[in-house]
Amino acid sequence: MSRKYGSFNVRVKQTDGTIKKHTVNSLSQHDISNGWRMILPNKKLITVTHKKEDGTIVNLRKTNESFFKINLSQLPPHLFNKLIPVYRKGHLIHYKVSDKCYTYLVQETPIDSHILKLLKYCNLYENGYVIYKEDELEEIKESLAILNENEIKGWVAIKSNRLFGSL
Repeated sequence: MSRKYGSFNVRVKQTDGTIKKHTVNSLSQHDISNGWRMILPNKKLITVTHKKEDGTIVNLRKTNESFFKINLSQLPPHLFNKLIPVYRKGHLIHYKVSDKCYTYLVQETPIDSHILKLLKYCNLYENGYVIYKEDELEEIKESLAILNENEIKGWVAIKSNRLFGSL
């Protein structure tokens, strides 16, 4: 079985005392929209010694870090308040946020404001606020229509369609 990008291995002690190795894949956008959160291993740096054909020994430094180039709708919910803007020559090129061994490079899109609006209403819904004013309902419908028109498939769009698709 081939490993997916972003997967990592864990060792689990069985009831009989043996240790079994499992590969853990990253969560899907559907999993995140249902409230799942992955517990990640810490970022680590290891040195691997490699012997070349000519007999010289080379030390290679490796890390377990995985990079994901995503849009705002795909960013896990607990990282929205940790976004750091990255500028090159005075222009915003992307946002960066790290969560242990995962680093997310979030590309700016013209519909980020609509994603943030829907995120706000999803959070309100999760906290028991389910009665919306007429202007809030229109804002939800408009933002949801824009995300669907642009075929945004991240967890914010999935959850918003599930919660507010029947408005």
